[in-house]
Formats: sequence, structure tokens, C-alpha cells
Amino acid sequence: MNKNSAFFSILCVLAAAMLWGTTGTIQGLLPPNREPVVVAAVRVLLGSAALWLFCLFSGVSVKAILTLPRWRIFGAGTAIAGYNLFFFAGVAHAGVGVGTAIALGSGPLWVLAYEILFSARRPSSRSLTGQVAAIAGLAILVAGDAGGQGSYLGYGLSALAGLSYGTYVYLTGGIGKDANAGLVAATTFSVASIVLAPSLILFSTAWIDLRSIALLAFLGLAATGVAFFLFTFGLQRMPASTAVTLTLAEPLTAWFLATAVLGEPVTLPKAIGAVLLVIGIRVVAGASKQ
Repeated sequence: MNKNSAFFSILCVLAAAMLWGTTGTIQGLLPPNREPVVVAAVRVLLGSAALWLFCLFSGVSVKAILTLPRWRIFGAGTAIAGYNLFFFAGVAHAGVGVGTAIALGSGPLWVLAYEILFSARRPSSRSLTGQVAAIAGLAILVAGDAGGQGSYLGYGLSALAGLSYGTYVYLTGGIGKDANAGLVAATTFSVASIVLAPSLILFSTAWIDLRSIALLAFLGLAATGVAFFLFTFGLQRMPASTAVTLTLAEPLTAWFLATAVLGEPVTLPKAIGAVLLVIGIRVVAGASKQ
């Protein structure tokens, strides 16, 4: 892959991460009595619909589904559904800070383990250094939100969220760059939609008002549909461990929006964590273009 193509792929993954980073702020604007699992289910359903509309208007042949590796699609769809369920349950028991750090920070480690065990791929020393710096920066950035609360159950659920996310990334990254990114994302999220659909029956949706519909529409169409199309496109053109490390720009975006929009204070530890996270992402991005 030439440098221009690698640079564009990096931009796609970073853009996806920045869109994902808006979800915390948007959810914070939803009613206090919202059901997080319902939010996740609606996001996935709307994201799936947006991806199928993209395929329809871009002229992608639905018959191309038959060429996709079924076990990877079903596995990735189940994994991304599991990520949503485990993540929201994990942060509820471990706290937002620690739960987020474990879930997002362990994702690159799970992917790295998959690549070493099943793909015989070893990261370069530069890439590995960047991953360590990014994960350390994430831990510093979000650890201050833990509030000293947590439980082993929450830690375990958050680790399962990281495993689910890493599994999704590894399985999707192995589909190949020749497969249409929109179709891959659409079929994957169709599976996730089926898994999460019962949440709309089991949990209350009475809190959804007109304002919530607009916010959920953004979460589903932009922060899920557009974001996962961009991520899938970039992921198909770089090692999975590189892509999942670049997506640590998500908590960086979330922190920036929380300070700029929600008025959260900027502390020295958070600033140090943000700088370290930026350095780590920059190192990984530079290593991927070599």
C-alpha cells in the first residue's frame, strides 16, 4: 500500500473514532431515566438501516453477500452486539472511568493476541511503543472518573467488552480489502441488530421523546452508520492492532467535548493523559505508513 492510501485509511479510522467520541456527550443530553441497553439497541438498528441505504444508493449488489465469509460476519456481528451489552453493564458496576479504561484499553491487547496466535504477525517495536503509550494515556485520562468505586464483576464485564470489541475488529479485518466496506458493515450490524432487538421489548422505551429521537438519530446514522463504514474501510487496509489503537482517539474526543460542551474541568492528570494518548496514536499512525 502506498503512503497516500495508508494516510487516507488512517484518516478514515480516526474520523470514525471521533464520531464515536461524540456518543458520551450525546447520551449525556438524553433523559436521565434512559435505558443504556435500549440506547445501544436503537443505535445498532439505525446504524444498520443507514448502512443498507448506503449500499442501495451506491449500487452495491446484494448478491455480493454470498461472497462474504459467513462465519466472520456472524462472529463479528455477535461480537459487536456483545460489546454493547458488556460495556454498559461493565461501567454500571465498575464506574465509567475504570470500565472505559478496561474495555477500550484491553481492545488492542486482545487484537494483538489474536494476531500473534492466529496470523503469525508481530508488531514493530515502534508500533508496540505507540500502543503502550496510547493505552497508558487512556488509563490516565479516564482513571480520575472512577471515584474509588467498582467491583470485580464490573471489571470482568468490562474485560469481556474489550474481548468482544477485539474479536469484532480481528474478524472484520480478516475479510479482505476487496469486499465492499459498506456491505461488510451492513451485514455485520444486521446480525448485531437481531441479537439486540429483544432489548426493545425487555426494557422501557417510555423515556424516548421528540428530542431523544433527534439525538438517537444522530447516534444511529452518524456515530454508528457513517462511523462504522469509515472504520471498516480503513480496517480492511491495515493491521487490526493498528486500527484498534487508532480508535483510542474516541475517548480523547469524548474528553474534549465533555470539557467544551458539558463544562467538565480540565485537570493536570487528564491533560497529561490526553497528550500521552495523542503521542501514542501519532506513533502508531507513523509506523503504519512505513
